[in-house]
Amino acid sequence: MIINFLIVIQENSMIIKAMKKSLQFVNDLILDKKAEKFLKNNAKKTHDKNELMKVGFIVFEPETWDKLNPIYNELKLREGIEVKIIIVPSFDQELKITTHYGKELNYFKKLDNDSILAYQNSRWIDIEKEGYDYIFYQDPYNEHMPPTLRSDNVVRFAKICYVPYGFVGSNDLSHIVTNKAFFRNVTYGFLDTQNNFKILTNRYKNNIKKGLQHFNIMGYPAYEKFFEYAKANNEIKKILWAPRWTYDEKIGKSHFFEYKDKFNELSKKYPNILFTIRPHPMMFSNFIKSGLMTEEEFLHYKKELELLGIELSLNKDVSEDLKTTDILISDFSSIIPMFYFMNKPVIYTDADMALNEEYCIIMDNSYIADNWNKVREYIDDLVNGIDLKSSQRYADIKEQYKLHHEASRRIVDCLVNDYIKNEMEA
Repeated sequence: MIINFLIVIQENSMIIKAMKKSLQFVNDLILDKKAEKFLKNNAKKTHDKNELMKVGFIVFEPETWDKLNPIYNELKLREGIEVKIIIVPSFDQELKITTHYGKELNYFKKLDNDSILAYQNSRWIDIEKEGYDYIFYQDPYNEHMPPTLRSDNVVRFAKICYVPYGFVGSNDLSHIVTNKAFFRNVTYGFLDTQNNFKILTNRYKNNIKKGLQHFNIMGYPAYEKFFEYAKANNEIKKILWAPRWTYDEKIGKSHFFEYKDKFNELSKKYPNILFTIRPHPMMFSNFIKSGLMTEEEFLHYKKELELLGIELSLNKDVSEDLKTTDILISDFSSIIPMFYFMNKPVIYTDADMALNEEYCIIMDNSYIADNWNKVREYIDDLVNGIDLKSSQRYADIKEQYKLHHEASRRIVDCLVNDYIKNEMEA
């Protein structure tokens, strides 16, 4: 009797699962068709020859602005283009959509005092009437945006453009960073890895054939300036540690709690070297929210770092931090390639995560540590001038330069050519 009951439950569970899958398929089909209609309308739009090309950047996170900043600067240099920044209160503050502005307001206002506030007068603004031709997003997650600024609404009146907010180092993350909810609405996707390129070009092949969607690898704009900083390491003056924000092994496990005290101890061994910790922007808020750390423990930790003379970098531009760093200790992170391209040694604290082709090349020329003893040994060697990976790292950097150099110029040229194509005949 019990066995029969369990069999019925199992069968019903399988039926429900199959029904959910079918409903999701139908829902995706409807949303894809809806997006295609708007993509087609945007592709048909025309404008006067002398009409300004209008580009908007919807932003909320200072820490990842470096991915779009080269494109923003390149657009500002071109004649006939109007560029605007639209500031959304940072999702990272409370890990939810909020109406309270924080550090992002000062950061982006300093960049452009004419920036537009997405939330003002107790309501979210409607950007449709502003007549943007192209809109860039900082990340591909609609849930980080209020409904009026999500891709499924913005696609109704503008061509959506996207550059990855972080270099994807593992194919295990591809299903997240190529999610359908966002990418079905994208006209121009400037991608970072071959795997993500294959996923999106295969998924949207019909729209690509119709000229409605475009996915390309033109190099990664955030890397451009780091090649300029490349140098042979001399004296070690600064060591930076970048722990990940989560303990979820599927998306790159953090080593913060295992290594935080050991990092502090290491700083005592080298009093003439500046030790800095630069956590992922969401790390402390996520640890507190998930109960791994209390607010009081966080404040105590900050005080402890201060007493030891260890710098806690929370709001500094990532490029400024990396430029002044000589050795990087890092969990799985998109900042690793940036640092690597400056021809400086990376110590990767292994998370037992499958890495993709692009990331594996970087790891082959870096130092892999699966425990703290190895981290300490690598630090001792590097401080004493022993960098065994130096020559092979430099050889790879010269090859990578060919792909990433002037990426922002190529991306802007692509958009300008698209805009010119839609000029009305006199």
